[in-house]
Amino acid sequence: MSRGRHAPVEDGYQDCSECGERKHATAYGTAPGETGHARGRLRGKLTICRECIANTVPATDGEQSCHKCGEVKPATEFPAHRSYRGKRGRLRGRLGYCRDCERARRPAHPGIPITLQQRARMERERDGRCDIGRHRIRKRPVVDHDHESGKVCGILCDNHNKGIGHFGHDSDRMRAAIEYIDTYRPNAPLMPRSGTNVHAEMVSDLLEAQGGRCAICRTKRFDRKRPCLDHNHDTGAVRGVLCLNCNLGLGFFEDDIDALLAAADYCERTRG
Repeated sequence: MSRGRHAPVEDGYQDCSECGERKHATAYGTAPGETGHARGRLRGKLTICRECIANTVPATDGEQSCHKCGEVKPATEFPAHRSYRGKRGRLRGRLGYCRDCERARRPAHPGIPITLQQRARMERERDGRCDIGRHRIRKRPVVDHDHESGKVCGILCDNHNKGIGHFGHDSDRMRAAIEYIDTYRPNAPLMPRSGTNVHAEMVSDLLEAQGGRCAICRTKRFDRKRPCLDHNHDTGAVRGVLCLNCNLGLGFFEDDIDALLAAADYCERTRG
């Protein structure tokens, strides 16, 4: 247990910071400089009990025992901590738990029930590839999860994770985006310069033709930013007016129909 998470002091008892057991003050050594009550600890007493101190292997020749797994390891296997003074036979400037134990206990992301160790195993099982595009992830992989239940769904690249996020993890919306991209538009005008009268008139005309709704998700309410005039980035031809999320979602998938289809299947498989 770490300081600040212990039960409050009652009738001369406190929790040992090493084993977590609640013991009487007589089970702890004296520490004149320990103020105690501000952190829920006994005043003038150590935070670790005598029994745990006796079981601790003293640090020798740059090695110490991890107080989580008990293995004796070199100093480089323990996270550095400048303010740690190395009391009770511990190495100065090093924490009492090793890096392996730290990875096993620390969550990979705040609010996601998966540790760094579990995340590393998931990445090895996938050979460092994205669950949607099956390409090797160059930057740091992202742990995808259900925001309502907290269930871990898979490992994705940053672009595909952001893409399905902007589509609201809605497979029907992604299939509508595929149909939108695949629609043939003869004689489509080229994308005008943003901020011009031609641009504003084109947005107004297309919105009227679309019934005032986004061409993909068909929502009538747009985001606080103005509607987005979407175009084909290869030909420059205008395709329609989208809400901000659908426009960003297409951008993160780079208008790739195969990736959008794989993303829709992935969302149905992991959240169905």
